[in-house]
Amino acid sequence: MSNKLKAATFVALYTVGLVVAIGAVQLILNYLQPTLAEVGVGFAVLMLAYAMKMMYDLRLGQLESRDRLNEIAKTNSTLK
Repeated sequence: MSNKLKAATFVALYTVGLVVAIGAVQLILNYLQPTLAEVGVGFAVLMLAYAMKMMYDLRLGQLESRDRLNEIAKTNSTLK
């Protein structure tokens, strides 16, 4: 499968997933009828979780890149 097809498939599935998730949230909010304060707290918790995931992904990428560079440096004699 080509990279263009993989990227297009990812975008399509992501968009469909996002529409389904938004619809589910809308149905849940209509059913529960939370107050504005409760919605605000829920949104803050979601944003905190998302920020933590982004920090984790960033740090993981840094550590993996460092390990990969160290591995390349060990195997490539011209970098020493």
